[in-house]
Amino acid sequence: MDGWYTIVMLNTGDHHNGKLFDPWEQLCEKRLKLLRKSWPEVFRQHVLANIPIGKVADRFHQTMGRPTKDIYIVVGALILQQLHDLTDVETVEAVALHMAWHYALDITDEKDMYICEKTLRNYRRRLIDLSLEVEIFKCITDKLIKSFKVDTSKQRMDSTGLQSAMRRLTRLGTFVETIDKFLRELARKCGDEFKRVDVELIRKYVEREGEGCFGSTRPSESKRRLPEAARDLFDLVMMFRGTDAASLKSFKFLERVLSEQVDVDDGDGGTKIRVKEPDEVPCDNVNNPSDPDSSFNTHFGRGFKMQVMETFTDDEGDADAPDMITHAEVTDMTKADCNAVEAALDEAEEGNIKPDELLADTSYGTRKNREDASERGVEIVAPTHPAKDYKSGKFSLEHFEVNGKGLVVKCPAGKKPTSTRSGGNRLDARFDRKVCSECALADRCPCGIMAKKGRKPRLQYGRRRLERRERLLAQKSDEFRDRYRWRAGIEATISRLKHLMNLAKLRVRGKPAVTFAVLMRALGLNILRAAAFL
Repeated sequence: MDGWYTIVMLNTGDHHNGKLFDPWEQLCEKRLKLLRKSWPEVFRQHVLANIPIGKVADRFHQTMGRPTKDIYIVVGALILQQLHDLTDVETVEAVALHMAWHYALDITDEKDMYICEKTLRNYRRRLIDLSLEVEIFKCITDKLIKSFKVDTSKQRMDSTGLQSAMRRLTRLGTFVETIDKFLRELARKCGDEFKRVDVELIRKYVEREGEGCFGSTRPSESKRRLPEAARDLFDLVMMFRGTDAASLKSFKFLERVLSEQVDVDDGDGGTKIRVKEPDEVPCDNVNNPSDPDSSFNTHFGRGFKMQVMETFTDDEGDADAPDMITHAEVTDMTKADCNAVEAALDEAEEGNIKPDELLADTSYGTRKNREDASERGVEIVAPTHPAKDYKSGKFSLEHFEVNGKGLVVKCPAGKKPTSTRSGGNRLDARFDRKVCSECALADRCPCGIMAKKGRKPRLQYGRRRLERRERLLAQKSDEFRDRYRWRAGIEATISRLKHLMNLAKLRVRGKPAVTFAVLMRALGLNILRAAAFL
């Protein structure tokens, strides 16, 4: 634009410097105290100006287009929306009318007091597309840790399951919804190709009216009708493979469901279609085409797994600083907990908040994780898996007395071995057959059981098993129990995330949207915890 000045379309208000006149000084002392002793003060002083808006601002032109809303305020409103678990309509109302939000977002100008629902949706979609929730969580959490002087040397970790806002379908329902989704998208985007579809197929899967449609199938008839739906799905895949329709997103789901649920045999007698048995279907199969990212495990069911790591203090008295969630991640249900430690420590190391001690349950304390963490200077404190037969009451290596070289010197009955041997990684101890067969503990002892079967009683074990014995015995000590008891505190944190922050009742679906909600609500809980220490 020619002239003495240029209109700036990109609006990023100055929230780093204070104002000459305090716009809140007209409030009475008691109302101002309420604001300054709660979450609005934490958000105003430690969050708002530290929101990393650079990648969002890069999407707008400095001088062209329509003037933007204050980007700090819009992104801040999206964080507060997750903190309070509000809908878009409720968020618009809060920004327009609630004084606490005005104080937290540093809104003093009338033009900043209204954000429409479409603006919220567009900015949220942009944040999710750019995965900026990860950067926002890291930046703000690091700022809170420094501002409130949180000790990060001791941390704990655990996981839980989350369910997105999506109906769980039967296997027949998965076939029907996948075909329906494809036919509807085909009609919208590939009209000429849609004309090739049999009208009977459209009636059964889209219109779902009349005799034989799947909408009226009784649960008792589902198994009988599965092969029919599988054949229809196979025919559609064969009909449109190699055409323009093959580029549709819903067609990819057709192919995926076919490969996961159906066994196709192209023999000499023609193509045979067989619906796979339930135990042949992978755990990460598509259950609902509207939420294909969800997966299944037997412990949590269907949905997503959330990994959480937080700081803690082992002080029995009043804490000097709040506990802070330092890592939150959404993974597939099929990802084992032992595979989540590396990402958590990488993030902590990157933010210079790496712990010296990490408490976790048995799944996290694998040998590889302990060795890798030790190289980083982190000690993983976790119990190890007990011996295979511990529930049956049988003796294991832990019940035998071992000397400093790892050789057995006494059995549980107090008998000495006739000989011991150590060769490389293998060790063994041999006992007298007659003594073992007549022993009162023979039914519980591996050597006694061998003697009764007429075999020479001996106990064989390796160096790794010997190391595991030491860990199993050590975790029975009072010292280990006193250290490990603090791990239980993360169960309360997960409960707060699920019920106080309402992650148990998500209104979104799909892994990107679920990840956004999890990280923003974990950040919200950090803000609430920090407010308790004002």
